[in-house]
Amino acid sequence: MASPGQFTDLSEFAYYITEIRSVNAFNSVLIWTKTLKYVPFIPYVSTMMATIKYSWKFFVSFTVIAFAIFFGFAVGFTGGFGDKFEKVNSVRKSSLYLIQSFIGS
Repeated sequence: MASPGQFTDLSEFAYYITEIRSVNAFNSVLIWTKTLKYVPFIPYVSTMMATIKYSWKFFVSFTVIAFAIFFGFAVGFTGGFGDKFEKVNSVRKSSLYLIQSFIGS
């Protein structure tokens, strides 16, 4: 850099870094599934697989009900506060607001 006040555009490097992170995340998922495929003889893994096989129906039904309740709250926030506050004047914005409130940001 010639001087501290000079701007250097590093957006191309940032793009490549995000792409590499995405590829690494996908590879970690593939490695995890491969590992579980080849180590069923470990008792903890076989117990975990049996538990997942038994409980996936309950997890899916819980997820559907939780999403329906969350969507109801988003519609309620839009109808109740949408005309007063800019943050919740659409269902999309109120959903984002509720997610942020749930996380605590």
